[in-house]
Amino acid sequence: MVLCIAAVLPFPADETIDQDLPACWNMALVLTDGWYSVYAVPDAPLASVLWKLHAKSSIVGTKLATWNASLQNSTEGIDPLECAIVREGQWKNPLLAKEDLTQWPYLQMRYNSTRFVGFDARLGVEKLHYKANPRHRKQQVTFSLLKSVPLKSLEIGGGMVRSVRIRVIRISPVLHLQAKEWTLGPRILCEDQLSLYFELRSKYARAVMEKKRQQHDVSITEDDWLGDDYIDLPPPIPFVKVDVECTHSPASEYKGVGCGILTIWRPSEELLSGGLREGSEYFATSLTVNWKLDGGRSQDAFLRLSSTKHSGFEEVDDCVSLGDNETKDIAKTESACVDIQQATMDYRANFEEGLNGRRNEQRPTIDVCVCVVMVATRESQSDLSSAVKKQAETSLLDPDIKPKEFRYVEHVFVTDESYHLMSIRVSGMEVSMSKKKSNSPLKRAASSSFVFRRGSKNIWKEGTILCLSGLEVSHYDEQLRVLDCVLVESTQIVSFPSKKSSFWDHFHFLQRETGSVSAHGSESQASRTSSQFAKELEQLKKYVERDILRTNFVPSQECDEHHVAVVEQERLTQDLQAHEEVGSRATTEQQGDNTVRRHLRWDAKVTKVQPLLGASKVMFPRDVIAFACVSMGTDDPVFRTVYLTRTVMLSMQTLLEEEAGDAEQKTDGDTKTETDLVQLITQMLNKMKNIVFRLEVRQSTNERLMNSWKPWERLHASYWIAETVAVPTVK
Repeated sequence: MVLCIAAVLPFPADETIDQDLPACWNMALVLTDGWYSVYAVPDAPLASVLWKLHAKSSIVGTKLATWNASLQNSTEGIDPLECAIVREGQWKNPLLAKEDLTQWPYLQMRYNSTRFVGFDARLGVEKLHYKANPRHRKQQVTFSLLKSVPLKSLEIGGGMVRSVRIRVIRISPVLHLQAKEWTLGPRILCEDQLSLYFELRSKYARAVMEKKRQQHDVSITEDDWLGDDYIDLPPPIPFVKVDVECTHSPASEYKGVGCGILTIWRPSEELLSGGLREGSEYFATSLTVNWKLDGGRSQDAFLRLSSTKHSGFEEVDDCVSLGDNETKDIAKTESACVDIQQATMDYRANFEEGLNGRRNEQRPTIDVCVCVVMVATRESQSDLSSAVKKQAETSLLDPDIKPKEFRYVEHVFVTDESYHLMSIRVSGMEVSMSKKKSNSPLKRAASSSFVFRRGSKNIWKEGTILCLSGLEVSHYDEQLRVLDCVLVESTQIVSFPSKKSSFWDHFHFLQRETGSVSAHGSESQASRTSSQFAKELEQLKKYVERDILRTNFVPSQECDEHHVAVVEQERLTQDLQAHEEVGSRATTEQQGDNTVRRHLRWDAKVTKVQPLLGASKVMFPRDVIAFACVSMGTDDPVFRTVYLTRTVMLSMQTLLEEEAGDAEQKTDGDTKTETDLVQLITQMLNKMKNIVFRLEVRQSTNERLMNSWKPWERLHASYWIAETVAVPTVK
């Protein structure tokens, strides 16, 4: 809907409020559609933008288009003429209301789904219109407000975005993510690894049933076997990773200012069978922002987006497409097969020298057709990082029968018609079940070792020609003159491409060079070309053995691929949480794993307690219901803001009642609402102003927001939370 700003209501500041809080903290608006009025409370990023604009020039009278705004303090709705905004004689901030909150409803507005519109925009609810959809042979509901928002303008914690205009650069194959606590084998599985996973899952289920049989001394026959349903392991969740680029109209002059990865959870069959195509433009709706790397104004921005249960994709019509010829050219260059020499030159130009402003955390991906020169000896990865050990500690699998994992990496050296060398790191995992002697009829003679590896055993052999799509480039080694790449889960391996594929010309050329297929000319000419290519392969093989494998090469930090894989898994977990919770409070829930804690003990007086309302709730965990301004010291007091959980509030109420001698009239705090509990404690503090509390506090830090260039993000990146409260003993 489109609403007009009638007033800006800042939150009144006094001496008890922490002076570090910005002026836009808990600000409110009065919005109108020309007939009725309503209060509105913007979230932190939206409040920061509105306050800066209002300080320069009054924003009263301007119009806003907002979507996905939720009505607070009223679950069933209320007559607009019966609200306090009409009945009260003067407008005031709705977060100051303490009694009868149902009379103080307000809209919770989110930054990602709120933008300014022109003065000619029609006030009120938007009228949806219908559009013919040839794929469904029926009409599709579409809209015009907030149809396209630049990717660079989106923020973490700003809620869902209604629609963004993107170009699909690359689509990964269907992958599957296991739950962190119930991981068997690799956490991210490819389609060709699912059968091996379910075999391992069945083996683990049999081991669990066998252990219970021994504990309870119960005989179990083959007919009693319930299969995998015997254990409560959640199935892996399918997802697709899509590389996207912003094609919003104002951003067309600055290529690459908005790009990222869109994770689509549980993709439908329609979407997989042609609903998304590489090189096409779409309006993607109902997305959440889970990660952002922004270099500032006029710099590149990289985002990680996640789909929700209400996400949809509407293809952009050709008549409104921006630069159709340019779009086709980009699609061709993105999906074209390149040789190793060209890939090396592109990497050094675009990602090391930083041309075109495309430096971001996303590694470049290439499509190559190569011939295997040599496969190095398998190297084990015995030294696990702290992130891997922490992930193992959170596992809920039975430690007695939990499969043992052996991680390894293989370096495959390849080349092509350019005779340049490339190294591909192929990671694998060997999972083995503990072998125990048992007379149970459930035990079978099947092998207890499972090897998870990309491609079949015969694929990584000397002289094999492979087509790799979506191969990630790690770095270029100047000393060894090798382009180092990584075979990730989203990389597609093709042994024999079709003639319509971009790999066909390169594949057919390498076949002729290696002598797999005779050339169109004479057999003697084919033998001469194959012998020449064989000599080059032999020279490259000697170079790898002599100058690379025998060198005590110390890998750089970029080569820690296992740590990179674990970080990618953690971010996928965050994306999944945002998908399950529809982006409502996913950002707050994700701070648990990336929190740096510091514990302190404060002896302080509580000067003021207020409930946590409005946009401030989104920035903190669910159990935090209020914040207190405390003063430490007597001569020169220092004020600090501490956030309180419901447990701490109830403990504070008990301590105040004991100090006041009202233990007999103790009230049941569990039945009180947050506002009632804060009001009760405030009344007690007014009676006992000299009471001192001993607070055990810890500092929580959100690393994602700590290095942000936006002031409001840095402000909320670090805060103090009280864990316990007590009254210090006077000696």
